[in-house]
Amino acid sequence: MRMTISAAARLYGIHRATLHRHIKAGRVSCVFQPDGSRALDLSELIRAYGEPPNAPEAVRQVATPRATGSATPDATGGATPSPDADPALSPDALALLDELRGMREELAALRQEVAELRRLPAPGQLAPHPDDRPRHDEAPVAARPEEGTAPRTRHGDEPSARSFSDLLDKLNARAGS
Repeated sequence: MRMTISAAARLYGIHRATLHRHIKAGRVSCVFQPDGSRALDLSELIRAYGEPPNAPEAVRQVATPRATGSATPDATGGATPSPDADPALSPDALALLDELRGMREELAALRQEVAELRRLPAPGQLAPHPDDRPRHDEAPVAARPEEGTAPRTRHGDEPSARSFSDLLDKLNARAGS
């Protein structure tokens, strides 16, 4: 739905000059009407400013019977059906209704899936604590040496540092040798 700058300013409760400034700065885009005036799309206004705080005014749109399939457009731009209009839906409209029903079913299934996922524990809540996992240079928990013995080393490797003081001792030993 397109509207004039004045109508958009009234809709959002802002001054027209503000809209002109935002158009010039590129925050809001506009289109030029055939008469040379500027028009703003409601979707563009919603993108830039969010939902309007005021209800949009009824807009009278020019509609021909050929374009709408009706005799008389009403004040909101909709069309009142002519007395001789066929009440049966066209095949295109029926196809659209079927697609809409399918999308609604898919949406309901996705909402159900999201609800189920929200009931699951957050990622990482069930992961083991880092202190409980064996490090890459240690044997698994079941094969660890008894308490008080030195940790196993690989082919000539030094034992890994267990604390900051062990690391400091290793660095001092390297510097001293």
